[in-house]
Amino acid sequence: MDTTAIRTYTANLEALKQRHHWTDTTFLRLAAMSLAAAGRDGGVEAMDAAADELRKRGGWSSARTSPVRFVLAAMLVRRGLRAGAVDQAAAATLAEFGRHRLARGGVQPYLAAFLMALQGGGTAAGDDVVARMAAIMDAWKKAHPWLTGRDDYPMAALHALRGEDPLGLTQRLEMAYEALHARGFTRGNQLQLATHLLAVAPLDGPGAAARFADVAAALSARGERVGASRYDEVALLSVLPGAPVALADEVLRLRDALREAEGGSWFQRTFAGLPAETALSLAVSLLLARAGSSNAEDLADRAAVALAQAAVEAQQAAMVAVMVASTAAATSSSHS
Repeated sequence: MDTTAIRTYTANLEALKQRHHWTDTTFLRLAAMSLAAAGRDGGVEAMDAAADELRKRGGWSSARTSPVRFVLAAMLVRRGLRAGAVDQAAAATLAEFGRHRLARGGVQPYLAAFLMALQGGGTAAGDDVVARMAAIMDAWKKAHPWLTGRDDYPMAALHALRGEDPLGLTQRLEMAYEALHARGFTRGNQLQLATHLLAVAPLDGPGAAARFADVAAALSARGERVGASRYDEVALLSVLPGAPVALADEVLRLRDALREAEGGSWFQRTFAGLPAETALSLAVSLLLARAGSSNAEDLADRAAVALAQAAVEAQQAAMVAVMVASTAAATSSSHS
């Protein structure tokens, strides 16, 4: 699958670049990988049609009128869902947000509502799910008032769909957060995001932290520096079944193959091609897609992969929301 998926990824990316010259390449890369991971060769036309539908329906939502729509459209095509149906379900879910004192305007609330509609196959989230999300956000704010904000909405949506008790979930997160800090990982937003991702695995806090540390150590032993910006990728690898050493070997092999496929010469790869950090994120997505397409007989492993794949979508939603916010801040600063 790897060779075919990488070839499909590069073909999709080139097609997207030709169609959208002025769009930030990171958005296009995420969209191209989502299509490739789903085995969609030539899915660019369908993705563009879905993105255009989102743009037409956008109005006030910058998530639908900004380049974020390409990432969302690829998710839709990957699942075979109609843009209009999912967007309508997201709008209905946002109305529920208001009833539970969750923010309704802006990129992050829309992305959270979109993820809920996506996971629901194009149906709006029920009142119980939105109430659980509100309870999760309240618990997270009490635990980390200076870190928790709207950028946590996509992850809160993911966990609300899982059905775990908000207080029990938060306790697991806090135990993992403190255990990771005790192991030398830096406190802050990235560590909090890592614990949100780790929590999709059925491990207690110390167990999740130990798994994360083992994967990080395996990557470090292979020359990959695990700084705070890598924490989310390490967390996603940690929730996959398999030995940490094998996971590290495979994801780095995929990363290098992606850079080689997109870059060409050493100079192009270094200065004009796929950045190593973005390549690692894409490689994790590809590894998860491959795990999801395998015929694993272990139901626990299959469930873990399914949760990890849902977590990838939430991670990408959180990532693009930060990118949109950063772009808006830079634009505002330049005009002040």
